[in-house]
Amino acid sequence: MKGFLQWIATVTVALIVIVGAERVPALKRADTFTELHRQPLVAVTLAVTILGFLVFMGGAIYWTIKDGAPAGAQENGETGEAGRNLMPVAGQRPFFFWYRFWGKIWAQGFEDHASFAEVKQARHGWWGNPRWRRNFVLLASGLTMGLGLFAFMAVLAPVGIKLLIGAAVLYAVVRLIWAFSRA
Repeated sequence: MKGFLQWIATVTVALIVIVGAERVPALKRADTFTELHRQPLVAVTLAVTILGFLVFMGGAIYWTIKDGAPAGAQENGETGEAGRNLMPVAGQRPFFFWYRFWGKIWAQGFEDHASFAEVKQARHGWWGNPRWRRNFVLLASGLTMGLGLFAFMAVLAPVGIKLLIGAAVLYAVVRLIWAFSRA
């Protein structure tokens, strides 16, 4: 019940912020600015989002192929009768279709774990260490993609949603800075 009441309170505060943001002159000026320069702002934020996505996925795929280990026996192997049993019976039109590949499957991946303290210690000289180079490139590109996506949504959103997006991004930045400062 406590979780539900917290959810109701959060939604209520969000609705009040969305409605009340229309009455704040500084927020209206910011909204007018984004409306006047919408096309260039959309182009820039979309480009940043796409660039972050391409570097993130390119890096993940590159390091999976380069340094990844083959998946264990559980993941690799022969698909069996389980997939065939999901196929619809001839003449029946199923509510949805199951698509399944039969035969050999292959998987490969990489994983890495690091605490905030380890990341903080690795800041200096990270380019010389392949592990930290990979982690920092993936971290920076993921953050770029996320910030670009939030900025893209903020450019297109009404003023109240812009305020909520800005508050969420500010909260995330403050929490990251706080976590790194305490690590």
